[in-house]
Amino acid sequence: MNIAENMTRLQEQLVSRQAKPQTIAMVDKYLSLAQRMGGNEHTSQLRVLQRLMRAPEAAKDTTIYNDLAGLEEVLDGIREENAREREALENRPIPKTKKFYKEQKARKQKS
Repeated sequence: MNIAENMTRLQEQLVSRQAKPQTIAMVDKYLSLAQRMGGNEHTSQLRVLQRLMRAPEAAKDTTIYNDLAGLEEVLDGIREENAREREALENRPIPKTKKFYKEQKARKQKS
């Protein structure tokens, strides 16, 4: 997803988390800027959120920063959960083929 789409999703999540109006206004400001700039860069929501947390408005106003930090915690938890699921999927046992067992039987008979 590009930056504008990620910011739209972040805004929706902030609204559902009942973020303060100044937080929504800041995200609106940066969202309109991102839409005007365009671009097809692919970046994650977490990365976009971290960039918003570094914005001057977030540095000046602790309520904005706290709203963004709360959302960051949620997104980081989701990322960790997805990583665990991916790791479990990669580490699952893979069944051996019939050919493997035939070769194993042939080796036993030779010895």
